[in-house]
Parts: sequence; C-alpha cells; structure tokens
Amino acid sequence: MNKKLLVTLVIIALTFFYVLPQVFATEFFSIIADVYRNDTVKLKSFEIRNLEGVVFERGEGDYSFVLFSNDKKLYENKMIIEFEAMGGEVDEQGNMRPVYVTVDPQEVYVRLPHYENATKVEIYHLDNRIFTYEICNNNNQCEPSIGENTINCLQDCPTTTTIPVPKPSTSIYIYLIIIVIIIAVIAVFFLRRIKIVR
Repeated sequence: MNKKLLVTLVIIALTFFYVLPQVFATEFFSIIADVYRNDTVKLKSFEIRNLEGVVFERGEGDYSFVLFSNDKKLYENKMIIEFEAMGGEVDEQGNMRPVYVTVDPQEVYVRLPHYENATKVEIYHLDNRIFTYEICNNNNQCEPSIGENTINCLQDCPTTTTIPVPKPSTSIYIYLIIIVIIIAVIAVFFLRRIKIVR
C-alpha cells in the first residue's frame, strides 16, 4: 500500500474517532434512581458526564425531573414511568396469553443539561415533590464530579481553595481548521492521483 494513502487513512481515522467526538461532546448531569410506586425515590448515582450527541428531551408524562438554581427553574424533563410490564404465558391449549408483571422499583436514567449555577434537582409525580437532591452536600470537600463549584457551593468550594481544574478544552474552531486541512490534503492527494492516471 502506498505510504501517502496509508498516512491519509490514519489521519481520517483519527479525525472521526478522536477529533469529531470532542467537537460535539456535551456536559450533562447523569442521574440514575429507583422510583417506587409509593412515590419514594432512592438515588443510585448523580454525576457530571461528558458525551457526544446528547439530546435533552422535554418529554411528557406524570413524572418530572426539575433542575433548579435556588428557586429558579432551569430545566424540566417530564417522563412516563410504568410499573407494569407485559409478558406472555402459554396456556394448556398452547395459546399465548398476556401476563402483566409489577415492576417495583423502576430504575430510571435521566440526563439533564449541566448548568454551573444549578443547586438542586427535584423529582415530582404529578404536582407532588417526591425527592430533592442538593448538589452542594456541605462536607467541606469540593467535588466538581457531582457539580459542586464556587458558584453553587461556596461552603465546600471557597474561592481560596484550589479546585481541580479540568484541562482547557480546545476551541471548536481549531478542530474545524484541522478538519478543513485534512480534507484539503485528501483532495490534493486524489487530484494528483487522477492527473497521474490520465
């Protein structure tokens, strides 16, 4: 295989598997919780995640996950949580008949957009608040992985404390310039190859 073609293929692979995911990555709050029929909630996980292609839906349903900054609503995601699942059972004649099974608790995975000033998440069933999670846990440890920062948790993250700062992200414009250069190199390579064939 031609060395130039191999180098070009490696550059294309790196672009699609490293550069593009970084360009389109989104920071969000990831919540995993068990929701029970009696409107109790057990939080299993709450953290900040970073992933490409995240879509934040504002669905419909009886349950709402609401992100607040103090008492100001920042974002709300409604969803339907079902506590019955349908399965099947074969009767004596060999016919399939539906069987309903109660699922309690129901594990729920929710993504909410990350806001620096978010202070709490509340879960509602209809209009009744059934759960509150305070992002600032007042344990005298600044924990950026769960959303604590100097804006929403001054108790744990005073401005005089050293907070682990994530590596600065490269601007999207730099990635786009790299992509344009790669496309130009590929175009020049193929144009020269076409001229050689003629």
